[in-house]
Amino acid sequence: MTYVDIVNGFWRYHKGTPVGGKAIQLFFYLCNVNNYYQWEEWFYLPRDTMAKGLQMSHSTIGRCLNELETHKLLVVQKGGGTLPNKYSIKRALRYSPAPPNPLRYTLRYSPEPSSIYKSNNKNKTDIRGGDSKTVTPPLTPPPKPTNGKPPPRLFISELKVKREVLADRLRLVRNRAHECPTGGLRYSNPKDLELAKELKQRIRAVEDQMLDG
Repeated sequence: MTYVDIVNGFWRYHKGTPVGGKAIQLFFYLCNVNNYYQWEEWFYLPRDTMAKGLQMSHSTIGRCLNELETHKLLVVQKGGGTLPNKYSIKRALRYSPAPPNPLRYTLRYSPEPSSIYKSNNKNKTDIRGGDSKTVTPPLTPPPKPTNGKPPPRLFISELKVKREVLADRLRLVRNRAHECPTGGLRYSNPKDLELAKELKQRIRAVEDQMLDG
């Protein structure tokens, strides 16, 4: 999980489940602090420091912290006595038992490009926790040789499954792209751009087969 993964994943999550403006300010302020501490799992930060750094009142900081906890974007551990609270962004993303959302999906299931084509290995590594998780649906096996004969026609149900598999692959590739402010996606890796184009062509070919059938 990288800083860029967190930023991209946050905005995808915000698109589906809006987060308040002040809570967004606080989230990225905490990301900056966590980055300063080289992304240690837990870091201490007094509420006074947050209030001064963001020019917000203590009550506003408290409401924003509660909002981030509600969205499962932050774990807060209360400090005892005069000790400040400690916070964890990584732990929130890694262990949250809440139903999946785009942020956790993006950070949890983003395999390397080479792993997209592995059809025999259903276990992908969880890049946040290091645990092995099962990712579905399984990839379709390579076509069998036809000895010069035309390949057998597929049923509509089989074509739908094939289209869903290709669409899942395309989503995984798009999750590694950056959203442009003017719209559309920008790929930092040229191979991802080529792969996205190829997958879109294959999806269109499957849809054409469905129409012909």
